[in-house]
Amino acid sequence: MLHGGPSHTGHYTTKAVHHSPRLLWSFKTNGQVQSAPAIQGESIYFGSGDGKFYAADLKTGKEKWHFQTQGVVVSSPTVANNLVYFTSRDQNLYALDAVNGKKVW
Repeated sequence: MLHGGPSHTGHYTTKAVHHSPRLLWSFKTNGQVQSAPAIQGESIYFGSGDGKFYAADLKTGKEKWHFQTQGVVVSSPTVANNLVYFTSRDQNLYALDAVNGKKVW
């Protein structure tokens, strides 16, 4: 919770992290990534300002697939029942197969 609890004292009862985080991988798109990603299993899903929606390997960051829309993708995706859902500024709500990126509807 913000500032250590409901009283906002800034006092934390847990131990501090004593190591610096390190970058595991990065993923280059041709547009800004403005939303939170969704993670399911070994995949991470996110959209980009380049109009593409991506799936990447969670451990390596290697692209698994991408799906081209006709607008920027700034919505945070949702994954359920092996489908990934997101919106695009092309005024569509998409459902893609989470494994291969094929459009379901």
